[in-house]
Amino acid sequence: MDATAQLILSKDVGDVSTTAIAQAVGIPQSSIYTYFDNRAALLAALFLREIKALYQADYDVALNQPIASLLQHYLTNLFKFALEHPDSMTVIEKLKSEMWIDVKTVAQVEEWVSQTPIQQLLAANLHNGTFRSVDISLVRNLLFSTIKIHADNILNGVYTQNERPFSEVCELLIAALMK
Repeated sequence: MDATAQLILSKDVGDVSTTAIAQAVGIPQSSIYTYFDNRAALLAALFLREIKALYQADYDVALNQPIASLLQHYLTNLFKFALEHPDSMTVIEKLKSEMWIDVKTVAQVEEWVSQTPIQQLLAANLHNGTFRSVDISLVRNLLFSTIKIHADNILNGVYTQNERPFSEVCELLIAALMK
């Protein structure tokens, strides 16, 4: 899966074939099918691996805090992950934006993601009216994309953390969610 991730970083997802993956790893293409039914299954496994790594830090959150504190904690974890694992963020972004994801894969990913503490928090606050009434996918995308762009801008020298403090980005995102 690491070779697949590296290929995705250098190409469009649609250009990543099992042939290219096998060549990158130095194995026969047929060996891939020992572990994965097809290319889509390999991409789904990679996507789920990266998503699980992204959400790993969310399990240390004590959910008995005010919503703004919980969101700040989650956004801080997301920002740290984005700074430490920019390639993972890019792989997630590229995979989620491609049309390779089938209904079965979407259901598997959604089932796993919906069980994470932060996603349960987001869903509950959307449901109880604390947040603006929008689909949870829009909330996820707002948070993920904004944090990814902010981290990328810092890593690429567009600006420094002192010039554009994370705390201001965090405040902006929390204000955007709250009613």
